[in-house]
Amino acid sequence: MDRWIWENKEKRAAEENRQTISNVRLYDGEDKTAYDQGALTVSTHRLLWSDGNRSIEMPLKCITKVESHGAKFTKSAKVILTLSKPPHAQTPGPTSDSKYDYIKLSFVKGGHQDAEASIRTCLNEKRWEKGVIAVQNKSSSLMGGGLVRIERQIESSRINADQSLNTAFKDIDNLMVKGKEMVALAEALLINSLMLKLMVMRL
Repeated sequence: MDRWIWENKEKRAAEENRQTISNVRLYDGEDKTAYDQGALTVSTHRLLWSDGNRSIEMPLKCITKVESHGAKFTKSAKVILTLSKPPHAQTPGPTSDSKYDYIKLSFVKGGHQDAEASIRTCLNEKRWEKGVIAVQNKSSSLMGGGLVRIERQIESSRINADQSLNTAFKDIDNLMVKGKEMVALAEALLINSLMLKLMVMRL
């Protein structure tokens, strides 16, 4: 039972509930526990058990092997989960120590085959790993998108600057052409004025 921790109400990234079965009793190895007649939920990331007053969970990554035993006479069907060693920095749970490296899920009113199938499927999918990768990829995508936007803004600014410079140069060229025309006109007026003066002097 030292792999079980108190439930974290927040869902993990990409987590999905696959199966919920009522009337499930928890065993710590061969020992029956006080966790009796609760609902077991199999999600893509963890097992959750709750009786309405107490809620605990166990990450699927703790499970290394899955077996099942069918019901026999007065014994209910069970799913047996072999577990990896608990981490050194374990989140608080019902107990901090166990002499067993496996737990039993006892299905008082059936459903063990569905639960076993869901657990196996989720273990094969390893969605808890894909959720982390998806978050990382999303962050990378957002960063990449930000860089692309910055590059586009810089390119747009450069194009606008080039257009402004081209317009300015065209205006200067137009002014120079007009200036030449004004100089020619002034020269023509001056010549006409001088010719008029000469004509007047001769008279």
